[in-house]
Amino acid sequence: MRVFAVAETWIVKWIVPLVRWIAPLVARWRASVIVTTVAILSAFVLLLTSPSLGDIANFFLIVPMASVSLIGLLICQRGKTKLVCVMLLCFYALFTWQMQENWMEIRTDLRWAAGSRYWKARVLEQPSRPDSGMKCGIWDGWGMFAMDTDVYLVYSPDDRLRNYAPSNLSGLPIPVSRVQRLEKQWYSVTFYTSEGWDGCAYFQ
Repeated sequence: MRVFAVAETWIVKWIVPLVRWIAPLVARWRASVIVTTVAILSAFVLLLTSPSLGDIANFFLIVPMASVSLIGLLICQRGKTKLVCVMLLCFYALFTWQMQENWMEIRTDLRWAAGSRYWKARVLEQPSRPDSGMKCGIWDGWGMFAMDTDVYLVYSPDDRLRNYAPSNLSGLPIPVSRVQRLEKQWYSVTFYTSEGWDGCAYFQ
């Protein structure tokens, strides 16, 4: 019973005042929360549907519109609500910066988490490479005007790609832009634009 009494005292002393303080603010900075949420969701949708156009649309369309909207809402607010809007604007700026810096890794991780079983099955159907024993397939890519960038999903039975470096190709035919380890024996390999790996299946 003592535990319930302490909990009740804590709720009355801390939670209730906090709720009373937050409730009026919610109605006033609701628009800022909506703008931030919609902008973040839009960036994720564009990133997952079209990496090249999505990245451009996010940077040149969504970011300017969301930033102008949040700054406008910030100017109209006062007191504590202004502080909340500043925090939302800073959060959105940090999120946008991280998206621009790491969008390839984020996209790859999300696609792998959503459909790794399907992609594994497709790759394992392919013949092994005679020079390395690896299996591969093109599972992502982007580009325009005949300047395409291909991303390969690679199965490496001996995990040799874990030690990849430009000076140690580890079974790859040429140096590549990025090697991302998805899990043991599975890698996402991004080739430089207009370069590729002959003989790998295309199942994007």
